[in-house]
Amino acid sequence: MTDVVWASLITAVGMLATSITAAIVQYRFARLNSESETARELARIKSESIDRRTELRYNKIVDQLAELMNVVDPDINRLIDRAKLAKLIVGTQILLDPNTDVEGQLNGALTKLGMICDKGDSAARLHASDDVIRACQTFVSVHHRN
Repeated sequence: MTDVVWASLITAVGMLATSITAAIVQYRFARLNSESETARELARIKSESIDRRTELRYNKIVDQLAELMNVVDPDINRLIDRAKLAKLIVGTQILLDPNTDVEGQLNGALTKLGMICDKGDSAARLHASDDVIRACQTFVSVHHRN
């Protein structure tokens, strides 16, 4: 073979090797970019899901506490529906995390309210309701700070 043919052959092989190398590098960069975007999107979706669940839990607790205050208010209800009272207190306590300070205080105030409502003293019931309201206000303020 002549020198011109060898030079052409070497040039063609070099161009082919360069094209293959460029395609492999481009494929790897595209794949890494796609993986990182997927991971970033997954993290965003998880974060939004956690926020949504936290907000739903918060709203359910506040709604149940508002209904509970309505049930135990002696001006509204002279007689307490004990089944509804127990359902609201236990339903709220199930949603609370007693290991956190604020939710633990709310949990304790709910327990105290339930025990006092069982005795029937309306003055003590109002005092216990006030403790639950204060604990709920602390719960709400901590929730809105986060």
